[in-house]
Amino acid sequence: ATLVRPLLDVSRATILDYCQTRQLTPRHDPSNDKQSALRVRVRHNLLPTLRHEQPQLNQLLAQTALLSSDSDDFVHTSLMAHWDQLARASATHIEFNGHIFLHYIQPYNGPPCAAPLRCTMARCVKSALGILKRSASPSSPV
Repeated sequence: ATLVRPLLDVSRATILDYCQTRQLTPRHDPSNDKQSALRVRVRHNLLPTLRHEQPQLNQLLAQTALLSSDSDDFVHTSLMAHWDQLARASATHIEFNGHIFLHYIQPYNGPPCAAPLRCTMARCVKSALGILKRSASPSSPV
């Protein structure tokens, strides 16, 4: 599923002001107030301190998210174009071409790249789920 966040670079104050001027009632998720969640502590405690040091933090984070998304899209497209060379799925398992796989996730002998590894693992999980579904179907021999 594609995750779309069109208002990522818009401040909460701007959104609330927009809603107020149009007499809209924004939805409030009470889980966003629970300090037991790390994301809430980061949002309420850490980010204000960082914004004080870097007033353009929201825009910078939004740009970083966009670049990261573009990178993931590129990696996913590349993976799909080379999947048949990279891996072979049989009825029971997924077999990787080790040399190509290592080059794909670690192209320059540096540390493994997170985006290719994440995309590869996601593709493997989808393939494995397909294998499991086929093996669980009534027409498959047990």
